[in-house]
Amino acid sequence: MSWYTEKMGSVFASLKFLMVWILILLADFILELRFEYLWPGWLFVKGVYDSSRCQGLAISIFFVCAAFTSDVFCFIFIPLHWLFFVASTYVWIQYLWNSGVLWLYMSLGLLDLYPF
Repeated sequence: MSWYTEKMGSVFASLKFLMVWILILLADFILELRFEYLWPGWLFVKGVYDSSRCQGLAISIFFVCAAFTSDVFCFIFIPLHWLFFVASTYVWIQYLWNSGVLWLYMSLGLLDLYPF
């Protein structure tokens, strides 16, 4: 009976993820706001806070300046459509990696691309 609960838990987790993804895409479409771009911002704020708490304010200011410089460099020299594609892809891959279902979706994607 434990294999059944393990499989159903995995199915329900996948369905929950799919529903959250559909709701975010729907909100993106209706509100014309890309919610997935708020996640890296939140991670950035948490990183600066942790850095300032553990290593001091000078390291945090250096971290913010380095991140800002690399962002400006990418914004100037990389086409905007590529940046949007890479940023949204990175956010979803990181979310799948942290939720533990990345390998499931990658294997399904590879099966979809495999010519039979």
